[in-house]
Amino acid sequence: MLEEAETISGSSLEDTPKARKLCDSVRLFDQLLANGEADRALACIRSVLTECSDGTHLKLKLCRALLACGRHDELFKTCTDLQAKKDLSEQFKSEVEHMLAKALTHKGKIVEAITRFRELLRKDPDNAEYQSDCKKLKAMYAKLQEGDQLLSKTNFSQARSLYTEALDMDPTNDGFTATILSRRAETFHKQREEVSSCTESLNKAEKEVEQAQKELELAKMRLERAQQRLKDSRASNERVLKSFRQDECPTSDAPDPTSPYFEQTKSKDFVGKWAIFKAIDDSCNALDRDSFCVRALVCRARCYVLIEEFSEAILDYERALASPQVNENPLAVNSICIKEELRVAQQKQNSAKIDHYQALGLRQGGSNVTADDIKKAYRKLAIKYHPDKLGHLGGEARERMERKFKQITEANAILSNPTERRMYDIKNTSYSRSSGRYNDYAYFGSSYRPSHHNPYAGGGYPFNSSRSSFFNHDDDDEYDSM
Repeated sequence: MLEEAETISGSSLEDTPKARKLCDSVRLFDQLLANGEADRALACIRSVLTECSDGTHLKLKLCRALLACGRHDELFKTCTDLQAKKDLSEQFKSEVEHMLAKALTHKGKIVEAITRFRELLRKDPDNAEYQSDCKKLKAMYAKLQEGDQLLSKTNFSQARSLYTEALDMDPTNDGFTATILSRRAETFHKQREEVSSCTESLNKAEKEVEQAQKELELAKMRLERAQQRLKDSRASNERVLKSFRQDECPTSDAPDPTSPYFEQTKSKDFVGKWAIFKAIDDSCNALDRDSFCVRALVCRARCYVLIEEFSEAILDYERALASPQVNENPLAVNSICIKEELRVAQQKQNSAKIDHYQALGLRQGGSNVTADDIKKAYRKLAIKYHPDKLGHLGGEARERMERKFKQITEANAILSNPTERRMYDIKNTSYSRSSGRYNDYAYFGSSYRPSHHNPYAGGGYPFNSSRSSFFNHDDDDEYDSM
């Protein structure tokens, strides 16, 4: 066999033509490999293996040829196959392991190669070649790790310098060289990305500054316009107030339309109440002369809403909608606006709390009010609203005052009677706790509720803590035909 021809130089083998040829081929392989002709040596050993495929020592020579040719993947597979064989000597196993470590080194698997060399050094710690290769690999790996750390910290220039130094450590190692070059390429790419990102951030910041400057300019313009409007509004307000004060006249000749509760709680803070009194008085005088005057009805209703006389306002809105002027020429009168104001007034009345104590102007209410307080309050209001005191008023104003007198009379009738007052207070407390609202007329049953269409009925007297508002419309547009 050829293995024996490698170890034994017997004449009988060389006399055999096949053995002589194989031995010549092995000698030629060694000569070619020594001369650096790795490709021819690989072809030679492959031809020998075709004649002696089970030659283990010949496959080790094949591994050396593959290493010399740089065929590291094939070398790795061949070494792995050899390791699987049994009955191999320790020296042969070490040589195969060494070849496998070199294959891993050239494939760029530095960590695995270092592990293999450490295993070899454990078996043969004095082997100089193992020591040299392992030391070299550790230095290469340390350089690679240091460069990676600098790359992660975006120190691109220093990382590139280390990668360049690592390239000179083993120029023939294609796998390691490819790894280093890929890392160095990454430094250029990431550095360019960093520049691009910074440039983008700079452009974005510049745009934000530009936008902020535009907004600032607009804000300055708005501020200037607002300051000018404030200046104009102050001047207009001073002019209007001056004219309003000059036109202010005593209200003694106009009856006070406010309720006792409103007069005590909100009248002091109510601006220009004299104008409201005069507007209601003139509207009443106008209605005395023309009971269907829509303009007077709507004006008086809006004034009633301002002083929270919602029941009276509802009556006037309903009278305005029922006026022949609306039916004859609905386009000339803004009936839609009147209906909307009526709806708002009804909502305010429904949400208002009706209280007999408030009707008499007694702010405390309940057990805090004595019988004398009720008597004094009633007498004071009775003198003010008694029909005998209203002879100088027109029909419209007198009717309203009579409704007011009837209301305070009814409130006094209940509160001055201890039994009815006690029942009223219990009922009022029960309703307040359950729903937060109470209607005095529920105490007497549904038949006692006054009708808004009957001017002499006991009109409900609503109060609301919030200041109501009304619609401002151009009267000329609403009543062009009047």
